[in-house]
Amino acid sequence: PKLPVHIRLYRKKWQKNRRVVDCVNRAKKSSDLLTSLNKALRPNMVETVAAIESANSAGSSIAAPASQNVEGSANSAGPNRASAASQNQRPPVLRPSGIDQPNQKALRDGNIEVIGGTKVGGFETEPEVPRKRARGGDKPKATGMSRQRACQRCQQFNGDHKYECGGRCSAERCDYFDETGVRRCYYCAHMKSKGKSNHDPYTCQATEGTKDDCPHFHHVQHKGVKKKNRRKRKRSSK
Repeated sequence: PKLPVHIRLYRKKWQKNRRVVDCVNRAKKSSDLLTSLNKALRPNMVETVAAIESANSAGSSIAAPASQNVEGSANSAGPNRASAASQNQRPPVLRPSGIDQPNQKALRDGNIEVIGGTKVGGFETEPEVPRKRARGGDKPKATGMSRQRACQRCQQFNGDHKYECGGRCSAERCDYFDETGVRRCYYCAHMKSKGKSNHDPYTCQATEGTKDDCPHFHHVQHKGVKKKNRRKRKRSSK
């Protein structure tokens, strides 16, 4: 090897071979002890193994006379083997009989024929032919009503203003029903809980109509519930 890559590859192979040689050298002493022990314990086995190895090494030199001896012994033992084979001959294996034909009365009357293992005919009606699959229609466009938010308390007690009620964000904010499902005015109840009103929320006019029918309070955006001003002040003209 001359190139660096060849040197690296050759070095890996050399290291592997060197490891094998070192391993064999280290195990030689133990292998010799094991062989001597086997000879002491089983001498016949060792001689048999040695004979087999010598026979394998002989190879082609012994093959030719051995074949001649085998042929001579085969010719001499031919009649004996034939007589023994005739005595030990197994009985022939018989094939099973075929399946009996069904009773003619059990056969179905009709124009059914079997051709090549396939039943042909006998259809009372024409078989259904699968029709070609067509593309279905598009989904209708959503109107927004299904996604519209509703007051859970009004929906629970079958209220008519569940989409306009203030309880769409929280059930406690429901303008029409309390926890037990009784109609009441939320504005009056809210101001009474704060101590700013003495009006009964269950007798307010809003219990019979909508939340805007409350004669005492109304809702101002970003300011909350405020008291209604029944009288408007007149502007003084100077």
